[in-house]
Amino acid sequence: MKKTIVAKILGIILVIIILSGCTNENKTRVEIRCDIMMEAIERASIAMKMISAGSSLSFAVKEDGGFWAWGGFDLFDQLEDVIAISASELHVLILKSNGDLWTWGENTHGQLGEDINITMDSPPVKIMENVNAISTGTWQSAAIKSDGSLWVWGGYIQSIPVKIMDDVIAVSVEGGLVVKSDNSLWQTNFRWTDFEHIMDDVAAISSSRNHFLAIRTDGSLWSWGFNWGGQLGNGTNDSENIPVRIMENVIAISAGMSCTMAIQSDGSLWAWGLNFYGQLGTGTNEGTRVPIKIMEDVVAVSAGGITGNMGFALPIHTIALRSDGTLWAWGDKVNIAFGDETLAHYERRWIPLPPKQIMEGLRVP
Repeated sequence: MKKTIVAKILGIILVIIILSGCTNENKTRVEIRCDIMMEAIERASIAMKMISAGSSLSFAVKEDGGFWAWGGFDLFDQLEDVIAISASELHVLILKSNGDLWTWGENTHGQLGEDINITMDSPPVKIMENVNAISTGTWQSAAIKSDGSLWVWGGYIQSIPVKIMDDVIAVSVEGGLVVKSDNSLWQTNFRWTDFEHIMDDVAAISSSRNHFLAIRTDGSLWSWGFNWGGQLGNGTNDSENIPVRIMENVIAISAGMSCTMAIQSDGSLWAWGLNFYGQLGTGTNEGTRVPIKIMEDVVAVSAGGITGNMGFALPIHTIALRSDGTLWAWGDKVNIAFGDETLAHYERRWIPLPPKQIMEGLRVP
């Protein structure tokens, strides 16, 4: 009897040892996968800085570090050595290789960071040094400095940059999302006064005014917020108060106005949400509540158009950078530029076209 009991105990101990070994092995595999995904996400984050679609204006960094600006306005005194751009409604942040941050565009809500009377006819203004990352929203702007400090200005905050917190590695100012150095994700109100912890292990973020996206370190994509256009990608029109898992193997995301774009690790581009102007790139006006594959070999994407509560007055379009340095576009502005010229301007914008190549010679990190 004693031998039987001892044998059972030894058997249990052996099983525990075996299971422990398997658990450790699986954990190692998970860690390796996360490391691989993090490397891909970090590479993609650099590429994502090369293009930015606003509403009436869009930007792209050229291979030599200069940049193209096109749309409703001309950009004065184009800068050199640009490494990142972020455009919103009618203003843009421009980050140079030396860490200098420049702003240009409309300043009706202090979003340029200068407490002076700046107009669309004014040249770009340098407002900050030692900057690592930038983000624009409808009426606000944000920058992360090289010491990890986060600064925000415009909208419900004064026009002079205000320091919000330290140890920040990523920000999406439109939705008040912040990732800290420990990869924890936090969300705040429009005044940037109260923060709520959302989740951990977050590698990348993007947001519109009403829906929010996060890529975790394992490459999984999560979304939450308002969902009347299916922009969450959960297969319904039901809004979500907490993040819902949507896709795997995602390395880059862009939240537009009631639509979402995502790039997977194989370079495939996926889209979902509203599609009034063909901004999803499907060549139709039909929206979708689940991700649809659009094209291959994509390294960066930017969903433009309005993101705030301003109706449908401004152009809604999307741009994508492919691995060969070509830039592709689709949506309102493309419909107007390449559509049937026998139709009136307002009619062309509603008739969707498939993605069109509009440029080449862009920087691909």
